[in-house]
Amino acid sequence: MSTGTPFIIVVNPKIPPRLARLEELANNLWYSWDRSTRTLFSRLDHKLWKAVGHNPKDFLKRVDESLLLQAAEDQVFMANYNSILSAYDSYH
Repeated sequence: MSTGTPFIIVVNPKIPPRLARLEELANNLWYSWDRSTRTLFSRLDHKLWKAVGHNPKDFLKRVDESLLLQAAEDQVFMANYNSILSAYDSYH
């Protein structure tokens, strides 16, 4: 009896437009020496951040989309995010 062809389906969370540059931060080694950037990712989901070994690319593939939506509406998180982007842009 054939069991068919197994398929793996990967579902990535949709990042809200207000947080779109999280991917840019994750794809740049800036996060590796900037503590504020690492803390930003950790604030979204500390347990997941630890589970993925502080890897922001893996983190963004696995983070619960509802946490991203909440963060996009959180004034404190957004102020921190914008501050980090300002420093990141000034550096580059």
